[in-house]
Amino acid sequence: MPGVRKEGLDVTVEGNELWITGRPASTELPGEPVYCESSGGQFSRSFELSSDVDASKIHAELKDGVLRLRLPKSERIRPRKISIQG
Repeated sequence: MPGVRKEGLDVTVEGNELWITGRPASTELPGEPVYCESSGGQFSRSFELSSDVDASKIHAELKDGVLRLRLPKSERIRPRKISIQG
């Protein structure tokens, strides 16, 4: 997410959807872009989350233009070893 600052970015969870919305910092770059996914204004993306994801433990980090999201599995979903009695 080059050109997007932490202050201009929101990551929210609504129900089973993860929303990423933001606005790039206003910087004019010389030349014409070869490919643009967005027009440069405000943007938003949504992703449907699996029921395996623990939404209360989602972690987001923006560093050097890269947004990294950690979506940990719910504890009840993780495999666990069951001890055998007897």
